[in-house]
Amino acid sequence: FNVSSATTKPTRTIYWTEKSFSGPIVNIPSGVIDTVKAAYTTNFPATVASEYKPLGVSTNTDPTAAAPAELRTLWFEKFSGIGQLRAYNLEGRIFLEYLGAFKPGQTENHVFLGADVVDVVRAAPTINAAVNIGDKIRMGTPPTKTQGPAIQ
Repeated sequence: FNVSSATTKPTRTIYWTEKSFSGPIVNIPSGVIDTVKAAYTTNFPATVASEYKPLGVSTNTDPTAAAPAELRTLWFEKFSGIGQLRAYNLEGRIFLEYLGAFKPGQTENHVFLGADVVDVVRAAPTINAAVNIGDKIRMGTPPTKTQGPAIQ
């Protein structure tokens, strides 16, 4: 697969979910989608050589006390029948396939259900907005500007 930076299909976005990042983990309930496969490339490999280290954060040098390094970039894993898509360590664009159960009479080939081009981003952008007291604030939609006193 070749994932272009100028795709004609709308892309989806996943934010880093691990360590100090709080992007939402994408839960994929059991049922139709059995597994998710990523098309890793040299520009977006499955793992990195060293874990992301935030600026200004000291690291513990004692190997017995430190948590194991997370070197994966984008991965799918299942816990108690619920699949989870997670991201960390690398920003970029990747192609994902959604696969169902095994094809009849086969144990290695899944039924293809669909695909997405996914942008992996470190953190969601912040939006500053003026909101009138009593107005509902909905995620992802900046409030409209209205007259009257506002809290900033």
